[in-house]
Amino acid sequence: MKYLILFSILLSTMCVQAQDSATYYGHQLDPVALEQGLALLKQTGAPITGRIIEHYPNGQLRMEGFYIDGKKDGTFKWWYESGQLGLLESFVANQKDGVSQLWHGNGQLKQEAKYKNNKRRGSVQYWDEQGNKKSYHRNQ
Repeated sequence: MKYLILFSILLSTMCVQAQDSATYYGHQLDPVALEQGLALLKQTGAPITGRIIEHYPNGQLRMEGFYIDGKKDGTFKWWYESGQLGLLESFVANQKDGVSQLWHGNGQLKQEAKYKNNKRRGSVQYWDEQGNKKSYHRNQ
């Protein structure tokens, strides 16, 4: 009996991991639902759980992010067509949560802010294209 329970737990864990490792492509998703903050498959309307990626026409990765039940959950990255990282954000249940960073096209950090429950916390810092700190703004 002990082994049966252990086997059941192991099997269910493997099924969840297999589901989480699914990869979807931007063209498979409903664009209207995406604008409203949900990742739903075009053909079925089902919410996705897994990784979504999009590419530029030249094949370069444009975006990568993770969804659980159709909601952003985890790290999202956007790249310039050159391959330079442009934006890095973290989400929990479709809400920004953690550090959000934006880069200039030359690779210099442009902006950094912290979020919790989709609300900015603390100051936003800005840098110019040479990496010099320009200014910062505090939450009010």
